[in-house]
Formats: sequence, C-alpha cells, structure tokens
Amino acid sequence: HVRPLDDEPGGFKKKKLKEGDKVEARYKGRAKWYPGKIRREHSDGTFDVDYEDGEKEKRVESEFVRATDDYDDDDFDDVKKGDAVEAREPGASKYRPGEVSKVHADGTFD
Repeated sequence: HVRPLDDEPGGFKKKKLKEGDKVEARYKGRAKWYPGKIRREHSDGTFDVDYEDGEKEKRVESEFVRATDDYDDDDFDDVKKGDAVEAREPGASKYRPGEVSKVHADGTFD
C-alpha cells in the first residue's frame, strides 16, 4: 500500500473525505496520528472524528485528518519517479517514508 505525498498540510495528497470514511487524525492537534472514522462533515471543512480507542473529537481541522488506504486510482495518476511517498509492505501495520524508483505500466510502484 502506498500513500502519495505532496505539499498539502500534513504532507499527504488530500482525498475528498466524507462521513463514514476511515481516517487517521491528530487528536487535539498532537503530533501522532490515530485511527478513527469520520462521524460528521461540517460546512466549514472540519470533521467530527470517532477514534478507534473510544475517544471522540468535534470540529477537527482538515489539516489534521487524512485518509487511510482508500485512495482511488486517479489519486496516483500524477505520481512519478522520484516522488515522495509512504509505503507499507503487505502484512505490516506501519507506513515508512520512501521515494518512487519506478512506475510500472500496471499502476504499481517500486
């Protein structure tokens, strides 16, 4: 699994998030990202997040919320050799920073 990085706050290419999406969020703006789910999207661009550990947080700023693995194929259309990404090997739980060394015709990366 790969997450594309770019110049957005938090470093991740932003995916349009919606109610029910699995996300990672920075609880109370702290440095660590925690798994959760969007309970509600507000018109001001903030989100209510239910964290997996049972905590709940209202009106989390969008720069503190990022998608998990559920990227669409078109999120990767402009990924090219040399781009910064975070990748997770099959069976691993943590992503590690990396760089794309090759883009294959089937849409996979090295």
